[in-house]
Amino acid sequence: MKDTEILALLKEENDKSSNVAFRAIYQQVFPLIRRMVLDTGGSEEQALDTFQDTSLIFFNNVTADRYKSNSTISTYLYSIARNQWFVQLKKEKRLPRGGSVSDVDISDVNTEENQELETTKIVERFFNKLDDGCQQLLKMYYYDNKSMKQIMESFNLGSEQAAKTKKFRCMKKLQGLFKSYRIDRNSFNI
Repeated sequence: MKDTEILALLKEENDKSSNVAFRAIYQQVFPLIRRMVLDTGGSEEQALDTFQDTSLIFFNNVTADRYKSNSTISTYLYSIARNQWFVQLKKEKRLPRGGSVSDVDISDVNTEENQELETTKIVERFFNKLDDGCQQLLKMYYYDNKSMKQIMESFNLGSEQAAKTKKFRCMKKLQGLFKSYRIDRNSFNI
């Protein structure tokens, strides 16, 4: 099923349409998430829990018009699942050596999605080099879709402008990492 069809079904907001959409998502994405979780020491149950949490986040983002279709649904869901699984591993103090989920064989994904996942892995490596404050702020803004006001309050900043400035500085640090490794940041839309 095409991404546009899945999104249309989810936006209908009725149980029958949602079930059809989630069945298609399950068939396309669960094997990737399952493999990632199992390859990093997780169980079948944890893989299913991660998929369910990811699906709920995705559904909420779609119905609140926060999903912008910049990537395929499977890439977007895989990224959310990876972040959810990182949080779980961190809580359990089982984060793999090097602080990231091991590379997953993504040969089942088409070439375009494979390229997007590779790009995500590269961005993740640089992102992990940022200090905790910048990582937290950028996650809040880009992944959790928090407003500048919410970020201002979370970081005890004096104004929304101070939050914007802090976000700008964190992005400059990330861009600097790309530059220092001679990678064209425009390839990654940052």
